[in-house]
Amino acid sequence: MFSFLKKKKGGNVRVSVRNLVVSRGNKKIICGLSFNVSKGQIYGVVGLSGSGKSTVLKSLVGLLLKQGYVKLFGCYGYCPQEDAFFEDLTVKENLVLFGSLSGVQEEKVLKKGVVLLKQLLMFDKLDSVSSSLSGGQKKRLNIILSILHSPKIIILDEPFAGLDYYNRKVLWSFLRHLKNTGYTILLTTHLLNEAEDNCSEVLVLKNGKKFAAGSVKQILKRRGVDVVISLRTNYVNKDKEEDIKIYCKRNKVRVLELKKNSIILALSYVNKGLFYSFLSRKKIVFEEVFSRVPELDDVFLMSVENV
Repeated sequence: MFSFLKKKKGGNVRVSVRNLVVSRGNKKIICGLSFNVSKGQIYGVVGLSGSGKSTVLKSLVGLLLKQGYVKLFGCYGYCPQEDAFFEDLTVKENLVLFGSLSGVQEEKVLKKGVVLLKQLLMFDKLDSVSSSLSGGQKKRLNIILSILHSPKIIILDEPFAGLDYYNRKVLWSFLRHLKNTGYTILLTTHLLNEAEDNCSEVLVLKNGKKFAAGSVKQILKRRGVDVVISLRTNYVNKDKEEDIKIYCKRNKVRVLELKKNSIILALSYVNKGLFYSFLSRKKIVFEEVFSRVPELDDVFLMSVENV
Protein backbone atom coordinates (compact mmCIF):
# COMPACT_ATOMS: atom_id res chain seq x y z
CA MET A 1 0.00 0.00 0.00
CA PHE A 2 2.82 2.37 0.78
CA SER A 3 6.60 2.65 0.97
CA PHE A 4 9.26 5.04 2.16
CA LEU A 5 11.98 4.75 -0.48
CA LYS A 6 14.24 7.78 -0.55
CA LYS A 7 16.95 8.56 -3.07
CA LYS A 8 19.30 11.40 -3.78
CA LYS A 9 17.79 14.55 -5.18
CA GLY A 10 16.87 14.26 -8.83
CA GLY A 11 16.34 17.92 -9.68
CA ASN A 12 12.96 18.31 -11.31
CA VAL A 13 12.67 14.56 -11.97
CA ARG A 14 10.70 12.52 -9.44
CA VAL A 15 10.61 9.14 -11.22
CA SER A 16 13.36 7.97 -13.57
CA VAL A 17 13.20 4.67 -15.45
CA ARG A 18 15.85 3.40 -17.88
CA ASN A 19 15.79 0.13 -19.83
CA LEU A 20 13.29 -1.53 -17.50
CA VAL A 21 12.86 -5.25 -18.19
CA VAL A 22 10.38 -7.47 -16.35
CA SER A 23 10.11 -11.16 -17.21
CA ARG A 24 7.67 -13.93 -16.39
CA GLY A 25 9.49 -17.17 -16.95
CA ASN A 26 11.19 -16.87 -20.32
CA LYS A 27 8.75 -14.24 -21.57
CA LYS A 28 9.53 -10.53 -21.32
CA ILE A 29 6.48 -8.61 -20.07
CA ILE A 30 8.21 -5.20 -20.11
CA CYS A 31 10.89 -4.74 -22.77
CA GLY A 32 13.51 -2.01 -22.26
CA LEU A 33 11.11 0.71 -21.11
CA SER A 34 12.43 4.22 -20.36
CA PHE A 35 10.61 7.35 -19.17
CA ASN A 36 10.79 10.22 -16.66
CA VAL A 37 8.10 11.82 -14.51
CA SER A 38 8.72 15.41 -13.45
CA LYS A 39 7.79 17.13 -10.20
CA GLY A 40 4.20 18.35 -10.06
CA GLN A 41 2.92 16.22 -12.96
CA ILE A 42 -0.04 13.92 -13.28
CA TYR A 43 1.53 11.28 -15.51
CA GLY A 44 -0.82 8.76 -17.10
CA VAL A 45 0.09 5.28 -18.32
CA VAL A 46 -2.39 3.95 -20.89
CA GLY A 47 -2.62 0.92 -23.16
CA LEU A 48 -4.67 -2.17 -23.91
CA SER A 49 -5.37 -4.69 -21.16
CA GLY A 50 -2.25 -6.83 -20.91
CA SER A 51 0.05 -4.13 -22.29
CA GLY A 52 1.98 -3.98 -19.00
CA LYS A 53 0.55 -0.94 -17.19
CA SER A 54 0.16 -2.53 -13.75
CA THR A 55 3.40 -4.45 -14.17
CA VAL A 56 5.29 -1.19 -14.62
CA LEU A 57 3.88 0.27 -11.40
CA LYS A 58 4.50 -2.90 -9.40
CA SER A 59 8.10 -3.03 -10.61
CA LEU A 60 8.65 0.60 -9.58
CA VAL A 61 7.64 -0.10 -5.98
CA GLY A 62 9.56 -3.37 -5.66
CA LEU A 63 6.68 -5.84 -5.90
CA LEU A 64 8.20 -7.52 -8.97
CA LEU A 65 11.76 -8.52 -9.79
CA LYS A 66 13.20 -6.39 -12.55
CA GLN A 67 16.29 -5.42 -14.50
CA GLY A 68 17.30 -1.88 -15.40
CA TYR A 69 17.56 1.48 -13.66
CA VAL A 70 14.66 2.69 -11.53
CA LYS A 71 14.80 5.63 -9.11
CA LEU A 72 12.07 7.37 -7.17
CA PHE A 73 13.35 10.64 -5.76
CA GLY A 74 11.52 10.94 -2.46
CA CYS A 75 9.04 9.12 -0.28
CA TYR A 76 6.20 7.49 -2.23
CA GLY A 77 2.77 6.03 -1.64
CA TYR A 78 1.38 3.14 -3.70
CA CYS A 79 -2.30 2.30 -4.09
CA PRO A 80 -3.11 -1.03 -5.82
CA GLN A 81 -6.26 -1.80 -7.78
CA GLU A 82 -7.52 -4.09 -5.02
CA ASP A 83 -8.92 -2.83 -1.72
CA ALA A 84 -6.03 -2.96 0.75
CA PHE A 85 -7.86 -1.93 3.92
CA PHE A 86 -9.55 -4.15 6.53
CA GLU A 87 -13.27 -4.31 5.82
CA ASP A 88 -14.26 -5.26 9.37
CA LEU A 89 -12.63 -2.11 10.78
CA THR A 90 -14.16 1.34 10.72
CA VAL A 91 -12.69 4.04 8.51
CA LYS A 92 -11.18 5.66 11.62
CA GLU A 93 -9.64 2.36 12.77
CA ASN A 94 -8.10 1.82 9.34
CA LEU A 95 -6.62 5.32 9.45
CA VAL A 96 -5.00 4.66 12.83
CA LEU A 97 -3.71 1.23 11.77
CA PHE A 98 -2.19 2.33 8.47
CA GLY A 99 -0.81 5.46 10.06
CA SER A 100 0.99 3.40 12.69
CA LEU A 101 2.43 1.13 9.99
CA SER A 102 3.92 4.20 8.32
CA GLY A 103 5.29 5.54 11.59
CA VAL A 104 2.87 8.45 11.94
CA GLN A 105 1.50 9.26 15.40
CA GLU A 106 -2.21 8.65 15.95
CA GLU A 107 -3.00 12.31 16.61
CA LYS A 108 -1.31 13.40 13.37
CA VAL A 109 -2.88 10.55 11.42
CA LEU A 110 -6.39 11.47 12.51
CA LYS A 111 -5.80 15.14 11.79
CA LYS A 112 -4.48 14.34 8.30
CA GLY A 113 -7.15 11.69 7.75
CA VAL A 114 -9.98 14.08 8.60
CA VAL A 115 -8.62 16.65 6.13
CA LEU A 116 -8.41 14.02 3.37
CA LEU A 117 -11.86 12.64 4.15
CA LYS A 118 -13.33 16.13 3.89
CA GLN A 119 -11.52 16.78 0.59
CA LEU A 120 -12.92 13.53 -0.79
CA LEU A 121 -16.42 14.17 0.62
CA MET A 122 -16.25 11.24 3.08
CA PHE A 123 -16.01 12.85 6.51
CA ASP A 124 -19.45 11.53 7.47
CA LYS A 125 -18.07 7.99 7.03
CA LEU A 126 -15.35 8.33 9.68
CA ASP A 127 -17.06 5.92 12.10
CA SER A 128 -18.60 3.66 9.44
CA VAL A 129 -17.48 0.06 9.04
CA SER A 130 -15.42 -0.04 5.86
CA SER A 131 -17.40 -2.94 4.38
CA SER A 132 -20.50 -0.71 4.33
CA LEU A 133 -18.92 1.86 2.00
CA SER A 134 -19.94 2.18 -1.63
CA GLY A 135 -17.51 1.15 -4.37
CA GLY A 136 -16.49 4.75 -5.00
CA GLN A 137 -15.98 5.41 -1.29
CA LYS A 138 -13.81 2.30 -0.97
CA LYS A 139 -11.62 3.55 -3.82
CA ARG A 140 -11.24 6.90 -2.09
CA LEU A 141 -10.41 5.27 1.26
CA ASN A 142 -7.79 3.11 -0.46
CA ILE A 143 -6.11 6.24 -1.80
CA ILE A 144 -6.32 8.09 1.51
CA LEU A 145 -4.58 5.23 3.32
CA SER A 146 -1.77 5.26 0.77
CA ILE A 147 -0.92 8.94 1.35
CA LEU A 148 -1.28 9.33 5.13
CA HIS A 149 2.51 9.61 5.41
CA SER A 150 2.52 12.62 3.03
CA PRO A 151 4.57 11.08 0.20
CA LYS A 152 5.95 13.34 -2.52
CA ILE A 153 5.19 10.71 -5.17
CA ILE A 154 1.76 9.05 -5.43
CA ILE A 155 1.44 5.88 -7.54
CA LEU A 156 -2.11 4.77 -8.33
CA ASP A 157 -3.05 1.60 -10.22
CA GLU A 158 -6.39 2.06 -12.06
CA PRO A 159 -7.88 4.44 -9.46
CA PHE A 160 -10.95 5.10 -11.66
CA ALA A 161 -11.83 1.48 -12.47
CA GLY A 162 -15.52 0.83 -11.85
CA LEU A 163 -16.31 4.40 -10.78
CA ASP A 164 -19.30 6.35 -12.07
CA TYR A 165 -18.99 9.87 -13.48
CA TYR A 166 -19.60 11.59 -10.14
CA ASN A 167 -16.95 9.59 -8.28
CA ARG A 168 -14.45 10.08 -11.10
CA LYS A 169 -15.08 13.82 -11.06
CA VAL A 170 -14.49 13.98 -7.28
CA LEU A 171 -11.28 11.97 -7.58
CA TRP A 172 -9.87 13.96 -10.53
CA SER A 173 -10.55 17.19 -8.64
CA PHE A 174 -8.67 15.80 -5.64
CA LEU A 175 -5.71 14.69 -7.78
CA ARG A 176 -5.50 18.09 -9.47
CA HIS A 177 -5.44 19.69 -6.01
CA LEU A 178 -2.55 17.42 -4.99
CA LYS A 179 -0.71 18.25 -8.21
CA ASN A 180 -1.15 21.98 -7.64
CA THR A 181 0.30 21.66 -4.14
CA GLY A 182 3.50 20.01 -5.37
CA TYR A 183 2.74 16.30 -5.40
CA THR A 184 3.76 14.10 -8.33
CA ILE A 185 1.19 11.53 -9.44
CA LEU A 186 1.77 8.47 -11.62
CA LEU A 187 -1.36 6.51 -12.53
CA THR A 188 -2.75 3.95 -14.94
CA THR A 189 -6.16 4.36 -16.57
CA HIS A 190 -8.38 3.23 -19.45
CA LEU A 191 -10.21 6.57 -19.55
CA LEU A 192 -8.46 8.19 -22.50
CA ASN A 193 -10.52 11.38 -22.75
CA GLU A 194 -10.17 12.07 -19.04
CA ALA A 195 -6.46 11.28 -19.13
CA GLU A 196 -6.01 13.76 -21.97
CA ASP A 197 -7.89 16.44 -20.02
CA ASN A 198 -6.07 15.91 -16.72
CA CYS A 199 -2.62 14.41 -17.34
CA SER A 200 0.43 16.57 -18.01
CA GLU A 201 1.94 13.75 -20.08
CA VAL A 202 1.04 10.19 -21.02
CA LEU A 203 2.94 7.00 -21.74
CA VAL A 204 1.24 4.73 -24.29
CA LEU A 205 2.27 1.09 -23.87
CA LYS A 206 2.00 -1.62 -26.49
CA ASN A 207 3.04 -5.19 -25.69
CA GLY A 208 5.32 -4.05 -22.90
CA LYS A 209 7.07 -1.42 -25.01
CA LYS A 210 6.77 2.34 -25.28
CA PHE A 211 4.63 3.21 -28.29
CA ALA A 212 4.59 6.94 -27.54
CA ALA A 213 5.22 9.35 -24.66
CA GLY A 214 4.84 13.06 -23.90
CA SER A 215 1.93 15.47 -24.03
CA VAL A 216 -0.76 14.50 -26.53
CA LYS A 217 0.20 17.51 -28.64
CA GLN A 218 3.87 16.44 -28.67
CA ILE A 219 3.01 12.84 -29.55
CA LEU A 220 0.81 13.85 -32.48
CA LYS A 221 3.41 16.31 -33.78
CA ARG A 222 6.13 13.65 -33.71
CA ARG A 223 3.89 11.28 -35.65
CA GLY A 224 2.99 13.90 -38.25
CA VAL A 225 -0.69 14.08 -37.33
CA ASP A 226 -2.48 17.44 -37.63
CA VAL A 227 -6.05 16.35 -38.32
CA VAL A 228 -8.39 13.35 -38.30
CA ILE A 229 -10.77 12.97 -41.23
CA SER A 230 -13.82 10.73 -41.46
CA LEU A 231 -15.18 9.93 -44.91
CA ARG A 232 -18.43 8.24 -45.88
CA THR A 233 -17.84 6.73 -49.29
CA ASN A 234 -19.50 4.67 -51.91
CA TYR A 235 -18.80 0.95 -51.75
CA VAL A 236 -15.05 0.22 -51.46
CA ASN A 237 -14.21 -3.19 -52.91
CA LYS A 238 -11.22 -5.25 -51.77
CA ASP A 239 -8.97 -4.03 -54.60
CA LYS A 240 -9.59 -0.37 -53.79
CA GLU A 241 -9.28 -1.12 -50.08
CA GLU A 242 -5.84 -2.59 -50.76
CA ASP A 243 -4.91 0.47 -52.84
CA ILE A 244 -5.85 2.71 -49.90
CA LYS A 245 -3.76 0.64 -47.48
CA ILE A 246 -0.73 0.75 -49.77
CA TYR A 247 -1.08 4.50 -50.34
CA CYS A 248 -1.40 5.20 -46.62
CA LYS A 249 1.59 3.05 -45.74
CA ARG A 250 3.79 4.78 -48.33
CA ASN A 251 2.67 8.29 -47.40
CA LYS A 252 2.64 8.15 -43.57
CA VAL A 253 -1.14 8.30 -43.32
CA ARG A 254 -2.47 6.47 -40.24
CA VAL A 255 -5.53 4.29 -40.88
CA LEU A 256 -7.77 4.32 -37.82
CA GLU A 257 -10.70 2.60 -39.54
CA LEU A 258 -11.28 1.21 -43.02
CA LYS A 259 -14.64 -0.36 -43.87
CA LYS A 260 -16.71 -0.81 -47.02
CA ASN A 261 -18.32 2.61 -46.75
CA SER A 262 -16.26 4.54 -44.19
CA ILE A 263 -12.66 5.62 -43.75
CA ILE A 264 -11.08 7.32 -40.72
CA LEU A 265 -7.53 8.60 -41.09
CA ALA A 266 -5.01 10.57 -39.04
CA LEU A 267 -2.66 12.64 -41.18
CA SER A 268 -0.89 15.93 -41.78
CA TYR A 269 -2.54 18.91 -43.46
CA VAL A 270 -0.30 18.37 -46.50
CA ASN A 271 -1.25 14.70 -46.82
CA LYS A 272 -4.92 15.56 -46.45
CA GLY A 273 -5.05 17.29 -49.84
CA LEU A 274 -2.89 14.62 -51.47
CA PHE A 275 -5.16 11.88 -50.17
CA TYR A 276 -8.25 13.56 -51.64
CA SER A 277 -6.46 13.68 -55.01
CA PHE A 278 -5.62 9.98 -54.68
CA LEU A 279 -9.28 9.10 -54.03
CA SER A 280 -10.30 11.12 -57.08
CA ARG A 281 -7.81 9.27 -59.30
CA LYS A 282 -9.10 5.93 -58.02
CA LYS A 283 -12.71 7.08 -58.57
CA ILE A 284 -13.58 6.52 -54.92
CA VAL A 285 -16.44 8.93 -54.29
CA PHE A 286 -17.05 10.22 -50.76
CA GLU A 287 -20.48 11.53 -49.80
CA GLU A 288 -19.63 13.18 -46.47
CA VAL A 289 -16.40 14.51 -44.97
CA PHE A 290 -15.76 15.41 -41.33
CA SER A 291 -12.56 16.87 -39.92
CA ARG A 292 -11.63 17.20 -36.26
CA VAL A 293 -8.70 17.85 -33.95
CA PRO A 294 -6.86 14.61 -33.11
CA GLU A 295 -7.09 13.24 -29.57
CA LEU A 296 -5.44 10.70 -27.28
CA ASP A 297 -8.01 8.14 -28.48
CA ASP A 298 -6.45 8.40 -31.93
CA VAL A 299 -2.95 7.74 -30.59
CA PHE A 300 -4.39 4.71 -28.81
CA LEU A 301 -5.99 3.45 -32.03
CA MET A 302 -2.67 3.89 -33.84
CA SER A 303 -1.04 1.60 -31.29
CA VAL A 304 -3.83 -0.97 -31.61
CA GLU A 305 -3.87 -0.94 -35.41
CA ASN A 306 -0.06 -1.05 -35.68
CA VAL A 307 0.09 1.90 -38.08
